[in-house]
Amino acid sequence: MSSSEHLGEGRVAVVTGAASGLGQQVSYRLARDRWHVVLADITDASETLEGVRAAGATGECQRLDVTSEASWQGLAGAMQVQGAGSGHLDLLVN
Repeated sequence: MSSSEHLGEGRVAVVTGAASGLGQQVSYRLARDRWHVVLADITDASETLEGVRAAGATGECQRLDVTSEASWQGLAGAMQVQGAGSGHLDLLVN
């Protein structure tokens, strides 16, 4: 695969726990393949978003409490409103 090929271009991934640790590292890896990464965490993931953008990908931060059904519904609604892949989801990393 040449460096000009980006496997995730046009695809949307939601990564939970994206503010730090493994979730942050997965977000960076997806960004290198040009996924649109939705950084879902109960804490601020803006540092991860900076890294995603530095890798040349797009992304957004969304507050998510993975233990709350209402929080998941809010995430889905926000993705539709904000146009993250027009509401579609290709990958969930939880």
